[in-house]
Amino acid sequence: MEKIFDQLAASAAYNPKGIALRFEYAAITYERLLKEVYKAANKLAGLGVKENDVVAMNLPNCVHAVYVLYALDYLGAIAYLIHPLTPDDQLSGFLDKAKAKALICLNIDAERIAASCPNVQILSVNPYAVGNPLMKGLAALKAGKLKKAYPLAKLKEIKASRSSKDPSATSVYLNSGGTNGEPKIIMLSSAAIAELASRGHEIVDIEDGREAKMYTVIPLFHGFGLAMGVCLPIQVAGTAVLDLKFHSKAAIKRMRKNQANIIIGVPALYNALLHNPKFAGKAIKNLIAAFVGGDSVSDSLLDRFDELAEKSGSKCRLHEGYGLTETVTVTNVNSDFSAKRGTVGKPLRGLKEIILDLETGEPLGANQEGEVAIAGPTLMNGYFEDPELTEKSFKVIDGIKYVLTRDLGYLDEEGYLHFRARLRRIAKVNGVIVCPADLERLCLEDEGIYEAYCYAVPDPKLGQVLNIVLVKHHACADSLETIEQRIRESINKKLPVYYKPKSIRFIDKLPRTAVGKVDDSAFKDKV
Repeated sequence: MEKIFDQLAASAAYNPKGIALRFEYAAITYERLLKEVYKAANKLAGLGVKENDVVAMNLPNCVHAVYVLYALDYLGAIAYLIHPLTPDDQLSGFLDKAKAKALICLNIDAERIAASCPNVQILSVNPYAVGNPLMKGLAALKAGKLKKAYPLAKLKEIKASRSSKDPSATSVYLNSGGTNGEPKIIMLSSAAIAELASRGHEIVDIEDGREAKMYTVIPLFHGFGLAMGVCLPIQVAGTAVLDLKFHSKAAIKRMRKNQANIIIGVPALYNALLHNPKFAGKAIKNLIAAFVGGDSVSDSLLDRFDELAEKSGSKCRLHEGYGLTETVTVTNVNSDFSAKRGTVGKPLRGLKEIILDLETGEPLGANQEGEVAIAGPTLMNGYFEDPELTEKSFKVIDGIKYVLTRDLGYLDEEGYLHFRARLRRIAKVNGVIVCPADLERLCLEDEGIYEAYCYAVPDPKLGQVLNIVLVKHHACADSLETIEQRIRESINKKLPVYYKPKSIRFIDKLPRTAVGKVDDSAFKDKV
């Protein structure tokens, strides 16, 4: 087994002058990246960080987040990656629960966070210290003089020793989604992340990994951004292209310059790109791979992307995948090598999947719907300080340990996974199981709909019924009434009566989390 630091060291030896990171106007070579990681490790050692100490980061995607991530892996410490927009009181609770030794945050937030988290050393970074001198000055001016926090760059350095910690031991903490109650802390090993990163060449049609330029806007506090956005391109000696936030204009500029040729994202990201006319032509033509997951993925989104790619002379096609933080992230994906529309692909090499009966827990055969269970080297170690939930989340069948995904789906006779819904999202209408995602996909087939979200609400007669929230497509001239009538007719024609919605309403845009998923906690009338 190897650690993610081992993968970085190997790539730095193989491709020292190659560009490892792009951020703002900077291009960081592997040679420099490795030096910065050693420097960060020395500074953290100077702070007294030792093996298995917890150091938290609530940083957006910037070079410092990458430096510290690999430095902590070198030291054998645990990186706790937290959403930068976490409210201060909740952040303080996370840090206390994890017994964090320090928190690394943006300099503009440092003093405020230090006042709310007195039990933890707060270290600050200026994200623009690399790559943007003008913004560096503005960010420093906005941050003002630090009193309770301390700049990471000014820490005293002590020569750090490389840890011999078992790669299978916990090295990263990630919070679960947290949109339905208090987030759980998921414990991941460096080996599990490295295993997933090593699968990259199998799903991208590229011979030389040094040519891979991953556009990484999904944040590191999400398993997708961590493993696939950063660790994967570094494992293949390619480039991770970092942006603090997603802006279609900036992303397209990167693509047109051929600084980014692989994209991973949620449907909202691709909708935004397709909405921008400059995505056509050179930008999409330079892409070699694009993957989507996270929310309901409509056939219309896949079709619009593929049609634009073909029209622009690009061989790139948009492929749907699936995963969860309990397996680091991706477990299944369609690719240029193996794809089947209507599925989320076959499992990655080394992973095994079975479907379990919802009532009995017994394995089911092909095309039988139940809970998806996954086995393999990318499984989590468990939930932090929750042995009961950890035990309930694993199941051993025929000597093989599986993680229970709490997702509904089935495997067809060819081994492709058909994802149906998160079990927490399925509803029972008059005793019949219905999947809100089915209704979302149907709505998204209508040319007048840009985005759709469906959720269950209590009903005194039927137990539960469905509500739909829609965002109209800007290019559609039809009235809301006409679109709604068309959708109701389509529902009546294509879906069982149990899917008939209680209400259909239009809003300007769907509320979303920082990683682009629909924030279902915003719908107060849901079950």
